[in-house]
Amino acid sequence: MPRERKDGKYINLKIERNVYQRFESYCKKEARTKTAALERMISTYLDQYDKHAKKRRSIYD
Repeated sequence: MPRERKDGKYINLKIERNVYQRFESYCKKEARTKTAALERMISTYLDQYDKHAKKRRSIYD
């Protein structure tokens, strides 16, 4: 039975070649797809951002 399709959106971006090469190397070392690695990185970053944003908002409230 085929895997269920993910409810997702496509993104297209242009990044510096050296950043892409580092990212590609990371994916190979960690045996992750680029999609899975990028989703994890973005989610982690946004979780940290939200955590610190709450602290910043409480200072000014």
